Amino acid sequence: MAPRYLQETVIHLCIIVGVIVGGIGSVWWIASGFSNLRALLCAVLGAAIFFGFRKVETLGNDYEDMTPEEKSEDAP
Repeated sequence: MAPRYLQETVIHLCIIVGVIVGGIGSVWWIASGFSNLRALLCAVLGAAIFFGFRKVETLGNDYEDMTPEEKSEDAP
């Protein structure tokens, strides 16, 4: 298993990539006069990446706050 700092770094990099992709897609969509479907798709994909990895980060933080007893109760 990868070290925790490496996992967090990858998650943060994915969040940054999502922001960049969404920003480029938004600017491209606005510059095209709200008519380019590919630009809209790029903006939506960037937003999905951003919010998806934010959720993953939040789930990881919530799981860390659990005590070992709570973790063992959630295990299958």
